Amino acid sequence: MRALARRAAPRSDARAPGALRLDPATHAMHASERVVVLTPTEFRLLATLVARPGDVVRRRELIAAAWPDGAIVHDNTLDTYVRRLRRKLREFAVDDEIATARGVGYSLR
Repeated sequence: MRALARRAAPRSDARAPGALRLDPATHAMHASERVVVLTPTEFRLLATLVARPGDVVRRRELIAAAWPDGAIVHDNTLDTYVRRLRRKLREFAVDDEIATARGVGYSLR
């Protein structure tokens, strides 16, 4: 059931607020005329956040969406990937940002 829910959440037409767009075929994000290729893990994390704009996505949900079942993922590993995504979003200079809900998870605003 969880696998089906994960597959259904991020869609190819998923759009973040503003001009940010994700391309699942190339694991890239597009904004205006710029393109940045993401790692598969970064793409899955961002797609999960984009699918639920404004909602706080719990850390467990992000880990389940980005890493295979049974993978051992430490808290700082998730934080490192979120930090990388924040840096890449800043490069686009779009209004979208990943906000921290301390002790709970992250949201895309």
